[in-house]
Amino acid sequence: QLLIWASSNSTSASALRIAEANILKSIGRNVYIISDSDVTKASAYKLITNFMLYASGEMFAETAAMLEGNGIERSSLQFFIDELVQGSIFHRYGTRIAKEDYAEGSGAPLRIAVKDLHLIKQMAGSAYTPSLDATLRNMSEAKNREGENLDWCAIAQEVKRQSAEKETRS
Repeated sequence: QLLIWASSNSTSASALRIAEANILKSIGRNVYIISDSDVTKASAYKLITNFMLYASGEMFAETAAMLEGNGIERSSLQFFIDELVQGSIFHRYGTRIAKEDYAEGSGAPLRIAVKDLHLIKQMAGSAYTPSLDATLRNMSEAKNREGENLDWCAIAQEVKRQSAEKETRS
């Protein structure tokens, strides 16, 4: 069910609270008022928290590549996911990576993820963000190589490709 992040400026804060009580709570699982003084905060919040999802894809992709590099089936990652991240959104994305299921239309396409990550990078300002840098680089490469409409979990294909290249150089 829908999660709603909302913000308003100080002149419309009371209208937002009325909408929250009378409308938003009826259509969303949870409503979070991020700010009642700056209308841009809810959009910023959504983008920045999307990074956590995208970076988790990088983590699962690297884990799958390391398993394969050690002669362990990528699909064995599913056992870990089922046991330890059950019921979370990470379960959904980790499963897709373990099964190499990146079909178009099943989630946010790579082109949207890359756009989001560029916006997140701008918002990061001077913060030290090595995970963001790696995720953006690999997501961009996946988009260029695999196609912009595949599900963003196709980042795993790029990590797999880079792992294979590294192995041939060794």
